[in-house]
Parts: sequence; structure tokens; C-alpha cells
Amino acid sequence: MNLSRFRQLTEAYGADFFRWPEEYRASARAFAAEHDVTDLLEETHQFDALLMSAARFSPTQALTETIIRKGEQQFAWRRRWRRWWIGMGVLAVGLAGGLSGAVAVAVITPQQGLYGEDPVTAFGIVQNDAAGETP
Repeated sequence: MNLSRFRQLTEAYGADFFRWPEEYRASARAFAAEHDVTDLLEETHQFDALLMSAARFSPTQALTETIIRKGEQQFAWRRRWRRWWIGMGVLAVGLAGGLSGAVAVAVITPQQGLYGEDPVTAFGIVQNDAAGETP
């Protein structure tokens, strides 16, 4: 650990090493023992004390209710939009399936009169089993 890294960690986590991540505590204590960082630690400790002395305000009941109401409205709006888009997706898939089915029938269906009088389907000529006829 060097002085700039020690300064970064001190500014981020404060002067008390117990607030630091576990992986940096031992090296920070060793660095502080080997180097003169008392001024830096004292300055950071004063800033920590200033932050701790700041008054903590609890939100009013009206603010809490407003936040909850806005959150519920936002959630309901998102849910409506999600349902709308899902419906549009299902509709699009249905239209695409119908269109592809129509194109397939148009391509596969044989032309009228191509086979004469024989009954023809997309799968071939239909045989009349009752009459015993073969094509």
C-alpha cells in the first residue's frame, strides 16, 4: 500500500479501520504504523465527527404516503404497458402465422385444370376407393 492508496481508502471509509473492507485493514494498520499519517487520520476523523453530528431527519407521514402512492402509480402504469405490448406481440404473431399460411396455400395449391377432371389436393390426386379407380 502506498500513500495515495491509503488516502483514497481513508477518504472513502473514514479514519476508523473497522469501517474499512476486511481485505485492506491489516495492510492499512501496517502502513499507518510504518509511516507518519497522523495528520491525515486526524483530518479524516474530524470530518467523520462532523458527518456524525449532522441532524438526522425522519420523513413526514405525508412524504412517505406520497412516495408510496407514486410508486404504486408507476408500477400500475408499467404493468398496463407491459400487458399492451404482450397483446400486440400475440396479435403480430397471429397475423404473421395467418399470412404465412395464406402464402403457403397459394404456393402449394396446384393450378386449376392442370390435372384435368381428377380431384386434386396439395398432396396429390385423390383416389376414388369406392369406384376402384386408380390414377
